Amino acid sequence: MSLLCDGVDVRYNFELPLDSLLPESIDCDMGSIRYELEANIERAGAFKSNLSGKTDILLVRNPAESNTEIYEPISITRTWYFPLTAFSSSPQKLTRIGKINYITTF
Repeated sequence: MSLLCDGVDVRYNFELPLDSLLPESIDCDMGSIRYELEANIERAGAFKSNLSGKTDILLVRNPAESNTEIYEPISITRTWYFPLTAFSSSPQKLTRIGKINYITTF
């Protein structure tokens, strides 16, 4: 976060750990999940005003690069009654919202 104070750009660096169980940011017709970061700076002195700011935070979950299992294809075969057998496959287990995934079925 940075603020403009009397022509000087002031930056306050910080880290804020987030719980891994938090859902990702999303905005859709049935509802939304949004996160905001609000900062308040209380400055000492008679003629110094306090500062505050707020910004939206986009929370996106990224898989670990070492996890290659999520990039492997999925294949499902099911036999109901002889001779009815279905086979479906998807190129990967993970996809992002809005991306078209083609599933092969025969």
